[in-house]
Amino acid sequence: MLAGRLTATILSYTMHPYRPRLSLEAAGELFHFSKWLLFNNILIFFNNRGVDFVIGKVGGPQALGLYSVAYEISNLPTTELVFPISRAVFPGYAKLAGDLPKLRAAFIDVLSLIALVTVPAGAGIWLIVEPMVYVVLGAKWVEAISLIQVLAVYGVIRTLHGPTGSVYLALGKPRVISFLHLVHMAVAVPLLILFMGRYGIVGAPWAILGAACVSMPVNYAKALHELALPLATVVEAVWRPLTAAAAMLFVGSWIHSRGLTPMGLGQNLGGLLILITAGALIYLATVIALWRLARCPRGAESIVLELAKSRLSGSASR
Repeated sequence: MLAGRLTATILSYTMHPYRPRLSLEAAGELFHFSKWLLFNNILIFFNNRGVDFVIGKVGGPQALGLYSVAYEISNLPTTELVFPISRAVFPGYAKLAGDLPKLRAAFIDVLSLIALVTVPAGAGIWLIVEPMVYVVLGAKWVEAISLIQVLAVYGVIRTLHGPTGSVYLALGKPRVISFLHLVHMAVAVPLLILFMGRYGIVGAPWAILGAACVSMPVNYAKALHELALPLATVVEAVWRPLTAAAAMLFVGSWIHSRGLTPMGLGQNLGGLLILITAGALIYLATVIALWRLARCPRGAESIVLELAKSRLSGSASR
């Protein structure tokens, strides 16, 4: 950890001309902003680990182990894709904070790109979970399958939460993030105790999903208000990836239940590879078809195509 922080500090000096010097001139402003960041980090800890405390207390170590593994797998799109993207776009948001139209446009571009990549990733985890558990974890983890499926839905919702946090920080309103964490905790903890008392460990992911379903509308109502952004614009940015992911789940589930399972491929590496390939092809074909039917509007698809063309033309010229 120390080596990582030291390396990052050295790199910051080599990559940017800004040279800070010791001064207390902005101490008040800095403390006012950073106190909310500290509070947010505390709330993030309790949101993530508080669930573990409750599950460990109510369900015991075996239940906590099942939930922890299920959570890590199902939320890979968020931790490995959305968080790095959010960190990368924050400086850009901060520069645009004084220009609301440009900030709105940047937010929609980032949201559409995140939806295009992470929604199928989360849906794909739901689709391939059975053969994946048998191949990667082994038969002893079979009880985690149902937990991963529910948490995969939560993971998709969490990915769509991601871009809003950087917007609040860029606008100088970190307290909004604190409020949203408190809303999530206020719903998640009572539901967790209630559902686990009735249904055991199976109830835990449903409690977390229920809390996300409450906090997400609150989050987007606030974000749309801050950006003066109509809901229709957000829907336009995400409906194609959501629809294509639903098609992937429908057709992929049919392939798994009607084709792979009767052939004995539902729980092995061959079935896993077939499902991954089929799911990817179905999603890509559907999202491209929907984009063409919508007459190729500007969005994540056009941005990806523009990037691909620029990279290919650059490679060709070199």
